[in-house]
Amino acid sequence: LTELGVKTGPVANELASSRDFWRGVVDGDGWVTTDAANPRLGIVGYPYLLGPFVAFLTGHGIVGPSVRPHKSISQVECKSLSAIRTADILWRDCTVSLDRKHEAALAVAAATPQTTVHGEAHGNSKLTACDAQEIRRLYESGETSHRQLGALFGVSHGAIGAVLRGKTWVAA
Repeated sequence: LTELGVKTGPVANELASSRDFWRGVVDGDGWVTTDAANPRLGIVGYPYLLGPFVAFLTGHGIVGPSVRPHKSISQVECKSLSAIRTADILWRDCTVSLDRKHEAALAVAAATPQTTVHGEAHGNSKLTACDAQEIRRLYESGETSHRQLGALFGVSHGAIGAVLRGKTWVAA
C-alpha cells in the first residue's frame, strides 16, 4: 500500500481542512443513509484519521460527533441535524464523488430530522412535571428514599434517581 501512496500516521493539514478529502474518505470508508427521517453519516478508521475529521466538523460548527471504539476499529457518526449539515458541507456543488453516496447525501441533506418528544407529551411517560417537582420536594425533606418514592409514583428507583440528578424532567 505504501507504494501506492497510502500511509499511516497524522493527516496532513492541507487534507484535514479539505471537504473533498473528507468526502473521499466517506465515499471509501463511510456511510450515508436516511431511514424514517433519521439521517446518518459516518466513517470508520483509526483514531489518527478520525480525530481530524471531528476537528473538521467542529471547525464548521458541527459539535457532538466524537471518535468512538467500534469492534476492532473506531468510528465517527453524525446523526440527525449534524448529518444533514455534514452532507451539505461535503457534497454541496461537488463535481467528483461516488454516485450512490452522492445520491444518499442529497437525500440526507434534504431530510427533516425527527423531533424527539419529551415529558408528558411522550406516550410512555409515567410521570408529570408536577410529579417531578413533588419527588424533589419529598426527597429533599429527607424522609423518603428513592425506592419509597418509586413505589409511591409507580416507577423504578432508577427513574427517581434520574429526576433527582436532573437527567430527566429538567424543566420541572
